[in-house]
Amino acid sequence: MSKTAQKAEAHGTPLPVEYNGVTYLVPPSMDWDADVLDLLESGRLTSALRMILGAEQYEQFRATKPKLRQAMELMEAIGSTAGTGN
Repeated sequence: MSKTAQKAEAHGTPLPVEYNGVTYLVPPSMDWDADVLDLLESGRLTSALRMILGAEQYEQFRATKPKLRQAMELMEAIGSTAGTGN
């Protein structure tokens, strides 16, 4: 886990995640709702992204007309920044 992620975890502050020229602010992984974990476990990527990003940021992402590849890349960037892996 990066020092930025560790600091965010300790203080409960959002993490900046850079993807495709946009900075998304996501909660530290330790603050993710259990529903997010269930969604990820069941492969419901878009629902998990919607919960992690929040409605406004998710709509910003959706406005880019992403394909599955981009959704997976964003989730990987979130996981990498938050220190959760893939």
